[in-house]
Amino acid sequence: MSAPLQVYEPFRAGLPPLRRYWKSLWSRRTFIAEYSRSELREQHFDSVFGQLWLILNPLLLSAVYYLLIVIIQGKSDSTRYVHLTATLFLFYLIANSLTGGVKSITAGQRLILNTAFPRIMLPISAVVIATCKFLPTLIVFMFIRIVVGLSFTWQMLWGIPVLLITILLALGLAITISCINVYFRDIASFLPYLTRTLL
Repeated sequence: MSAPLQVYEPFRAGLPPLRRYWKSLWSRRTFIAEYSRSELREQHFDSVFGQLWLILNPLLLSAVYYLLIVIIQGKSDSTRYVHLTATLFLFYLIANSLTGGVKSITAGQRLILNTAFPRIMLPISAVVIATCKFLPTLIVFMFIRIVVGLSFTWQMLWGIPVLLITILLALGLAITISCINVYFRDIASFLPYLTRTLL
């Protein structure tokens, strides 16, 4: 005789008391950092080749756009190429946040069943992981600017608020899509096609 199937359902609809929820979330910030670090280790980003891939991947993406803009189109517009590369890196920050966030709650179901903690920690960890993968692209972006001969100006500091807004957007999208995936599991399969279309 098979064991009875146990179904867990939410006991009440609606938001929890937000002040207590945010306080609980803030007290677990070290867990978010450690959980993100362990996920990165699981993806082998603590190894030499993993670190190297964080640099090689954006370089190869940039090389594709160099091939399209400079070689195939025959345009030597270095400013357009550098700006396009920068936006490509920002797009992958959002895309990685979405792909990590979409399954964050469903993949962490054992953790959710065994421990009481704010569920929002899981999509936040996905965005932290995506941000850690994004940071090496800043080095690649500076290297590309130097190679194509563009100067460094004070206007580049506008990139800091743009990056913060992008991270907040990625966080909001990751939280939203992780909640949607709890009720509609097919969205995880549909998401790669959506991000490719947007790209």
